[in-house]
Amino acid sequence: HETVALLTPRLPEDAPDDMRERHRELVAGAPAHLDICLVPEKARLARLLEAYQPDLCLCLGCRWLLPPEVLAIPRLGVLNGHPSVLPRWRGPFPTAWAVREGDTELGMTYHLMDGEFDTGPVLAQGSRPMPTPDYDWPIFQPVFADLTQELLPKPSSGSREASVAMRNRRATTGTRSRSRSPSWTWISRSLRPSSSGTSPRGGSHSKVSASKAR
Repeated sequence: HETVALLTPRLPEDAPDDMRERHRELVAGAPAHLDICLVPEKARLARLLEAYQPDLCLCLGCRWLLPPEVLAIPRLGVLNGHPSVLPRWRGPFPTAWAVREGDTELGMTYHLMDGEFDTGPVLAQGSRPMPTPDYDWPIFQPVFADLTQELLPKPSSGSREASVAMRNRRATTGTRSRSRSPSWTWISRSLRPSSSGTSPRGGSHSKVSASKAR
């Protein structure tokens, strides 16, 4: 595949400094060949994404519930990366909730997105021992990076038929706290696979990848 674009929400005027810094790093760190689209609102996402005619989208840390018209654009669907062993800790700030509730492991799940938050069929998931009892992103980040390197190739070689359905009876859902919760990165990136191709943090930014076969 070939990555073709990065779609990320435009920051609000009152965004805090730490969010602005992560957003700046996201845009500055994008490969030079990528288109970068700053999306002002969810209603604009379908029109922007459709211009790339992707085969696959990858979404990480998205704060928006993607509408059906967006999910229908990539022919292979939208793959979401969620930092928990779903169905535990669906929704926002899963790592913060895992720390708060004394979970013994950090998890990562890649699943196909559907019309609800974090409920689609699971394609790959894994976990590592919780490295610290306190929320510490610099410690957590390499754990998630390691899990992503292990898990992300699996969905690219699988199929919808091989996916595992969610079990609602074991689901737990995190909610937004009135106190300030640890922020996550919201990124979006599009992928276009070549003829030989194989494919490839969360509250304030999001990542979506889309692929299109030549």
